Amino acid sequence: MRRLVKQKLKGTVTRTKSLKAAWKLFKDTIIEAQLECIPQIKKHSKRPKKESPWLNHHVKEAVRDKKVSFKKWKSNPSEINRKEHKHCQIKCKHVIRKAKKDFEEQLAKNSKRNKMFFKYIRSRKPAKKPVGPLDDRAIKGAIKDDKAIAEKLNDFFASVFTAEDVGEIPESAPSFVGDESEELSRIEVSLEEVLEQIEKLNVNKSPGPDGIHPRVLKELKWEIAELLSVVCNLSFKSASVPNDWKVANVTPIFKKGSRGDPGNYRPVSLTSVPGKLVETIVKNKIVKHVEEHNLLDKSQHRFCKGKSCLTNLLEFFEGVNKHADKGDPVDIVYLDFQKAFDKVPHQRLLCKLHGHGIRGKVLSWIENWLKDRKQRVGINGKFSDWRGVTSGVPQGSVLGPILFNLFINDLEKGVSSEVVKFADDTKLFRIVKTEADCEGLQEDLTKLSDWATKWQMKFNVDKCKVMHIGKNNPNYTYSMMGANLATTNQERDLGVIVDSSLKTSTQCAAAVKKANRMLGIIRKGIAPSPPPPPPALAV
Repeated sequence: MRRLVKQKLKGTVTRTKSLKAAWKLFKDTIIEAQLECIPQIKKHSKRPKKESPWLNHHVKEAVRDKKVSFKKWKSNPSEINRKEHKHCQIKCKHVIRKAKKDFEEQLAKNSKRNKMFFKYIRSRKPAKKPVGPLDDRAIKGAIKDDKAIAEKLNDFFASVFTAEDVGEIPESAPSFVGDESEELSRIEVSLEEVLEQIEKLNVNKSPGPDGIHPRVLKELKWEIAELLSVVCNLSFKSASVPNDWKVANVTPIFKKGSRGDPGNYRPVSLTSVPGKLVETIVKNKIVKHVEEHNLLDKSQHRFCKGKSCLTNLLEFFEGVNKHADKGDPVDIVYLDFQKAFDKVPHQRLLCKLHGHGIRGKVLSWIENWLKDRKQRVGINGKFSDWRGVTSGVPQGSVLGPILFNLFINDLEKGVSSEVVKFADDTKLFRIVKTEADCEGLQEDLTKLSDWATKWQMKFNVDKCKVMHIGKNNPNYTYSMMGANLATTNQERDLGVIVDSSLKTSTQCAAAVKKANRMLGIIRKGIAPSPPPPPPALAV
């Protein structure tokens, strides 16, 4: 494969001057090499069963002896032959259980990480439930055909896109105050950077719609790096993106609730691997620019270096407990954006990026990357028709998360309450000793509602909750978008149960229950101890 690729690219890289020609050469070369050098297997409707990892020669010998004794007994049904077959059966059962036990013990002892052990345990569990069937009111029944399910889901995913009002793009207060030389307006990528990103590719990931596999790119890194760096630089120079990087195969991931409701599935996009590699380069440049100029608000903990779920929860609990320990009542508001990543309006996003000092050809490149995107949903190898993507940042892309962070970076501007964010999961809290304090929190909620209206985002008011903490809490009723917010005594926040008493007993009980459930899964997945070997058969 290396020889074939090297021969095809010899002398062509330096002569390639246009992005379209460079990408076509790159794609055609890789696809041709894959087809010619990677053995193809016929896909069976029923996949052949994999050989069990504990299957050794002792097991095979015992199974063979059992089959031979059974045939012998059937051909000559004497009492001696029956006893011999029974003996072989018991012996076979013992050998199989011993082989399983030995394998599992070695797996547990030698596994430096838990991944291989739990992969084996999961293989013993029943298969995951499939997507659907979906409920359809039009036919007053259920949709069971894979292609029809894919079409239904794609229609739903497309229905949440924002129809942006491009006639009135609001002005974004600039976060970047540097001079022109400090703007992120152009990107040039070196051969070393491309090689570094190829080396970091996860070979276990699936290829995108273009069919280029990450394993192939990694194996051919020395042969393709120069051409790929040319593709990258031509893309940045022309501020344009090949169409293959703008299409996505969407996998629906079930969240919770009814499997028949399309709203209970999250769309995760599978895009071109070379495209994601280039996205990584752009993302790294943006992150460096943001960190150098301290542009990202400290309240954000998602997709930020040195921050995580843990830092988010620590900051939140420290802030709330600081007031509660003094006996001060505190109100917490948990906010929920409706389809946050899918609803981001593109022109308003570009306006925000400009305000963060991302300008020139880099901004134009991102605009082209967002423009004319398409997606289709895949279910068990059956695909829906392509649908245009008119808003949002693709979930599953490399660049999407940092763009979303910058889009909601000024969410709490002018808000006096304390705010903590984890991507779109936002919570705010403050002391509420007096009615004026409660009115201050209500004023903050009104400001957040105004922000959402201004930037064409939407809060899911039905899922926004208020938690009142403290004995002397006034239990004020808050509202957003004309609707009163529901109160709650318990809320799951980034996987941790928060109680209005601020005690951890509920979370501890949930953790114990989860641990016991995992022990049950392990117990069911592990083979029982083998019975004693059968006594020797009397002759």
